[in-house]
Amino acid sequence: MARTYLDAALATIADNAYYSERIDWPTLRPELEQLAAGATRPEETHPAIRRVLQALGDNHSKLLPRSRVEEAASGPGSDSDSHSDHGIRAETLGRVGYLSVPGFAFTNAARSAEFSGALQRHLDAQAAAGACGWIIDLRGNTGGNMYPMIQGLSGLLGGETLGYFVRGEERTPWSARRFGARDVDLHELEGGTSAPVAVLQGRRTFSSGEATLLSFIGRANTRRFGEASGGLSTANRMFPLPDGAALVLTTSVMADRTGQPYGGRIEPDVQIWDVSRTDIVARQWVEAQPGCAD
Repeated sequence: MARTYLDAALATIADNAYYSERIDWPTLRPELEQLAAGATRPEETHPAIRRVLQALGDNHSKLLPRSRVEEAASGPGSDSDSHSDHGIRAETLGRVGYLSVPGFAFTNAARSAEFSGALQRHLDAQAAAGACGWIIDLRGNTGGNMYPMIQGLSGLLGGETLGYFVRGEERTPWSARRFGARDVDLHELEGGTSAPVAVLQGRRTFSSGEATLLSFIGRANTRRFGEASGGLSTANRMFPLPDGAALVLTTSVMADRTGQPYGGRIEPDVQIWDVSRTDIVARQWVEAQPGCAD
């Protein structure tokens, strides 16, 4: 059973991982045999599987144990509050709305709706308070599930194609209208798609945080401030394993809406060397834009 499990996992990696050609299978096989020697249960082969993922060198693919898979798919707990901020921070700075969007690691639809709904409520409240533009802070967004993030920000982003997953000649678009195979409603925020938006990015902007960052590239009246992102602008796909664990494999690189591919760090429009000034510089830019400077 363990051998069959291991062979199937390795075949999945070989067939689907974006960087599978980096693996020198003849050289690696003896090490894998040693790591899996004596294994009788699927989980005892996990060290060998993780060694193959390490050999991909993408720093993004991973093996999730069953407990992590179940946690990610779990619904809101009994103490869940539909108005919970989920680690989101929001405030109104004069006429500028500030919204910090953290990572979000869940795939459950109800949790996702709570997260995107919380973002939308903050945008609505800031608009009602007279916000003429926004600062969207992604500096602490370490990734997870990108769709609740961009759906929560759809009042600023709109429903058009925001980026692409690229593998060879194949380009798969993403937008805030889609969540998997489902269409979802966009957030209606009056004037939101044309309002000035400053996006803050940094070294801890990873993965789905970078997908959210890329979703703003090509948007009119938008400028990005801070440091280069963390460098995981690649897309992962989950492959369930028979024991309830799952392979999470990098299967494509991200591209912005113009078609420009990335795959590594994303540079800002305005590099801020003194990071303590990032918020100040971004706010000054928003306040100087038409509609805010009046």
